[in-house]
Amino acid sequence: GVLAQRLVRTLCTHCREPHTMEADVAREIGLSRVSADERPVIYKAVGCSHCGNTGFTGRMCIAEMMPLTEPIRRLVMQKANASELRRAALSEGMLPMYDDGMRKVVAGLTTVEEVLRATREG
Repeated sequence: GVLAQRLVRTLCTHCREPHTMEADVAREIGLSRVSADERPVIYKAVGCSHCGNTGFTGRMCIAEMMPLTEPIRRLVMQKANASELRRAALSEGMLPMYDDGMRKVVAGLTTVEEVLRATREG
């Protein structure tokens, strides 16, 4: 298979601050795909003596894994482009890296900004 990963900063559990996200913003950034709450609670970095006033303590991985299934193998052999391979992988249940990151946002482990920074192309 193919594994893609990025590192995001982990929120400090001593000082992170909860915020309720507006429903339209949650839908716009894709949180509604990973959270059952219409207005999910997310956390923001604050800063304290435990984290050196950064709001973060360490890093964690966000990732996506594309297993090399027979349909994907056929696409590779046909020299399909990246968007065709991605579409096939998503249809077979691959969790995109962005969604993995947003799951970690909803779990209070990192911030939306960190996921956007790590997954934005360019």
